[in-house]
Amino acid sequence: MMAQKSLTWLEWLRFHPRSITILVTATVFADMFVYAAVIPLLPEIAINQLGSTPSRVGVLVSIFAITQLVSTPLFGRVSDKFGSRKLPVVVSLIILAVTSLLYTLVTEYWHYLLVRAVQGVAAAGNLTLSFALIGDVYPTSELGVAMGIALAGMNAGGMVGPALGGLLYGKVGPTAPFWAALALAAACLVFRLLVDDEPARAYKRAQLEAKDGAIKTGGGSTSILTLIRARPVWLNACVVFVLGLLVAGLEPILPPYLTAQYDTSVTVNGLIFLAPAVPGIIVGPIAGWLCDRFSPRPVLVIGTLAFAAVAPFIGVPISLAFTVVILVATGATFTVALTPTLPSMGAYIDAHHRDAAGQVYAIFHMSFALSLSLGPIAAGALFEHWGMLACVGVFSGLAVVMAVVFAFLDSGVTEPTHQAVGDEESDEKVAVAAMSFEEFLQSRL
Repeated sequence: MMAQKSLTWLEWLRFHPRSITILVTATVFADMFVYAAVIPLLPEIAINQLGSTPSRVGVLVSIFAITQLVSTPLFGRVSDKFGSRKLPVVVSLIILAVTSLLYTLVTEYWHYLLVRAVQGVAAAGNLTLSFALIGDVYPTSELGVAMGIALAGMNAGGMVGPALGGLLYGKVGPTAPFWAALALAAACLVFRLLVDDEPARAYKRAQLEAKDGAIKTGGGSTSILTLIRARPVWLNACVVFVLGLLVAGLEPILPPYLTAQYDTSVTVNGLIFLAPAVPGIIVGPIAGWLCDRFSPRPVLVIGTLAFAAVAPFIGVPISLAFTVVILVATGATFTVALTPTLPSMGAYIDAHHRDAAGQVYAIFHMSFALSLSLGPIAAGALFEHWGMLACVGVFSGLAVVMAVVFAFLDSGVTEPTHQAVGDEESDEKVAVAAMSFEEFLQSRL
């Protein structure tokens, strides 16, 4: 075996799985930042500047989720078919940068509508394939922490976006948030062009084959319908959808509830939304570590039950401070419950469909996008007719059902079916299995 030589900083930056984690975290942060930074600005732009109506503002908000939902499976399918994560993400980041620039030029409502729709397409590629890339380069035993870090990046982008977007808009100028978004997208694009993920992906494939033997795959031909019918996929997707319903549902109903109960201002309401977002940055990697240390199932079940137990107290108007504490706890338990779905899906991919990671993670994001679309509608109707407590109670009840189903229904992840290999090939795989990533990389450079 060759003597191991440390990687140079440039080699580490270009090839190492940890660098890929940083890339993915930066990409999903940028995507969520650009998405969220525009949200508080749209009513001001559409109503006060363009003379539009609140209902048309709602269309501007929702068109993003619609195009993301439609585009997500396409990105997953194309990426799996051609075996590349890099090119689709490069295209998505270019689209993200271009749409950020266009925001500084548009002047009509339909301009904003078109830009917002195209931005949803960019999000489909960036989010889906970034998480698929994490699954491509980490073994199942390390997926939890890596996915937790990436989810923390998403939470941070969603949290920083509205605050910084509003600040730049008010203090610097109306186009300042979009120039910031353009700079962020451009920086991620340069980083994505620099990083070569193929050695890390090849190393994981070699390690899996050395451990489990070759597994027949469809060469990217596995259909998304086949994947959806697999229990580990649809079960985790249902958990994602149910958890997302409450979080998305709070967006339209929490501000009027807080104002009615505690006479809060618009500014205070906006700051209170940070309460459920901040814990996700810290809790995500911890939940991921617990998944790696134990297994995703108990973490998901306990997290979902805790989420369902805490969330109804949002509708108990004891004091503003009490509500803020409950929102912090809701955000933390939501992250604990959501994080295990990613390594759980990853384990199924590694065992059975190594050619379909893009499509499986596309299903994850489709489930979340669907909850973002339906959650506000369902929450608005429940809140209008029965109030906050009944609204969060219904969503919490659904979470309890999913936790019980997940706890007692077999995960469906079985051992892979191996192909026989010859002695010579077996010896070669044993040698590969003993290599570190650094040794494997040096053997290829």
